[in-house]
Amino acid sequence: MNILSVRSWGIINKRAVGNDTAQSPKGRDLGNGVMIKDDNVFSDESEPESAHLSANVGDIRRHFVFLVHGWLGNEMEMSYIAGALEKAIPSSPSSGGDDDLAENDAIVVHKVSCNNGKTADGIAAGGTRLADEIIATIKSHLGQSKGEAEGKGEAVANSERVAEDEGEPGLEGEGEDADENENEDEGLVERNENGAELEKSSDEVQHVTFSIVGNSLGGLYARYALSILPSQLGSIVMHPNVFCTTATPHLGVASHTYVPIPRVAERVIGRGMGLTGRDLFRLDPLDGEDRDLIYRMSTEDAFLGPLSKFEKRIAYANAFRTDFQVPTDTAAFLSTLSAYPHRLARTYKEKFVATILHTETHDWRKFDTIFREPSMEHDILTMSTKLDSLGWTKVFIDVRERIPMPSVQLPGMRRRSSRSELNEFVAERRESGAFNETGVLIESRELVTLMNPTERLHFPLGHTVMVANSKSDWYARLNEQGKPVMDMLATELVQDMLRFGRVDDEEDSTTSFDLD
Repeated sequence: MNILSVRSWGIINKRAVGNDTAQSPKGRDLGNGVMIKDDNVFSDESEPESAHLSANVGDIRRHFVFLVHGWLGNEMEMSYIAGALEKAIPSSPSSGGDDDLAENDAIVVHKVSCNNGKTADGIAAGGTRLADEIIATIKSHLGQSKGEAEGKGEAVANSERVAEDEGEPGLEGEGEDADENENEDEGLVERNENGAELEKSSDEVQHVTFSIVGNSLGGLYARYALSILPSQLGSIVMHPNVFCTTATPHLGVASHTYVPIPRVAERVIGRGMGLTGRDLFRLDPLDGEDRDLIYRMSTEDAFLGPLSKFEKRIAYANAFRTDFQVPTDTAAFLSTLSAYPHRLARTYKEKFVATILHTETHDWRKFDTIFREPSMEHDILTMSTKLDSLGWTKVFIDVRERIPMPSVQLPGMRRRSSRSELNEFVAERRESGAFNETGVLIESRELVTLMNPTERLHFPLGHTVMVANSKSDWYARLNEQGKPVMDMLATELVQDMLRFGRVDDEEDSTTSFDLD
């Protein structure tokens, strides 16, 4: 297998963070920047081992997908993609291709509602509520399905392939069902003397997968929830499948506002947004913690480990200055100092797709950062690198023609098309030989330059347009031009979910990028 050598990575990052290099007993010190703990960072052995309980593809009984709304939103925000998922799911089992439903398969679509009206009390609080709702929904649905299956037989698998949950599970002790759930929670997971979880006998175990689509703040709620979700609920084994975010501020919004503002202004705005604002603007850490929550979620094993277990990770980002709330760099966790390679593997016919790239999976634990003069830029480099090393598909969306407002040409603005510049860059990269059989390679910092310029000023409404946000009738009309984007996401999400346990050669190929 081809690998990206540590030597090449050192050359790239010396340009980014300084030219002094020295050997350290703990690894290779790239001067005022990245510390690589050993020379095996990019080898096969460096990939983290999956810790979730194994299952054959045929063992999977349900595929759950949870749709998580963002700041000041509600579950109706995700209504259009919920409907698009319903349409994308195969109508009946067949013995054909990989994307067909097996006889016992079902895809359950659930719009999360636990954070309605509660998005100001911090990422941790919202993420905890989300974890509770995921657990309650899976338990409630499987219990109901099992009872119905005894009387309805095979018809259940077909009729339930999409379950758009109309009733919310009791999450806070409401009614008799909640009391039953509360009792079931006691001793859900059996453990041996070493604390390891014990799997039930094969005739009792129910294997399910769960996927998440988190919009904006909902993506951060989801990342936090993963750190506290169990892998097993009694006889139910939960397998992470696809994790997707749309316009999520993965790096926070500190130093990532649409128009740059002083840090003192960020502090004022952040405090005015409650605990969530303090989290997003990376203000003072919580009591007992050394660093802010956004930084911890992007660097600590407790958060990166669960995220690494998903079969696939996808990040949608608005390009070309169309997103006021979540600009491109934080949605796609890009850094002006990072040379992490992104592979351009294929093109899309949809005009609203600017480009799609992949980062390769490596062990985030082998990257360390030691800065002589820590700064916000260095924090962003660390977070960007560790997130990239999990392996992502990044989808850059161009909604400029879908924003229902006229654009303007301001004096001094560039005249060349940003899409043309991107295409020319890719062509030049091909001609220069900076690619291999897996595709053209573009560095993170190069994407910062390519994905942000625009030749005309558009009203930055992409944040709600891209997801066809439908949290109210007025929003639904305003954002209806984003429906094709969500149709594409839904179609590919269903295909990815039904590929659970299968190896995708295209996605798993590894990149070699040596600048010598």
